[in-house]
Amino acid sequence: MSGNWTQATAGTNNFPAAFTGNTYFAPGDNASAELRQDINVAAFAATIASGTQLFAFNGWALSRQKTPVDNPQIIVEYRSLPTGNWHTHSTR
Repeated sequence: MSGNWTQATAGTNNFPAAFTGNTYFAPGDNASAELRQDINVAAFAATIASGTQLFAFNGWALSRQKTPVDNPQIIVEYRSLPTGNWHTHSTR
């Protein structure tokens, strides 16, 4: 994680409404910010190895109209243990 992340008060204090739910994470005024989450899917190893396991990811990114413009990006990485990288998908 990098940047000054806070839980936004959605729909108030110049924060836009949430896409879904009541709140979201906002990076503040940073030149660069990154937020990550690691999820252990070891319990699914057999179905991943057989190619039958499915996962769904949803994410939303919003950029305010300002200069310089933000360049939001969502990256999903599927990794093998201990550090191998299976597949990376980017929104750019």
